[in-house]
Amino acid sequence: MEGHVEKGVINFTLADMGEGKIRFTIGSMSQVDQGLAKMFEGTARDAQKASWNEVLSNVVKYLGGE
Repeated sequence: MEGHVEKGVINFTLADMGEGKIRFTIGSMSQVDQGLAKMFEGTARDAQKASWNEVLSNVVKYLGGE
């Protein structure tokens, strides 16, 4: 992690559930290294979750579903 504020992996999964239904999942795992970044980790996660909700809303609109 030397020289990096954060490292991690984000996985996006799309599964066909049949009958016109899909499941879209976002999984995130990360490590924060620097002290200042750790202080704002909660705020950053809230912003990240809001962004993911926007992505999911756009997927739903594009697919014409709920």
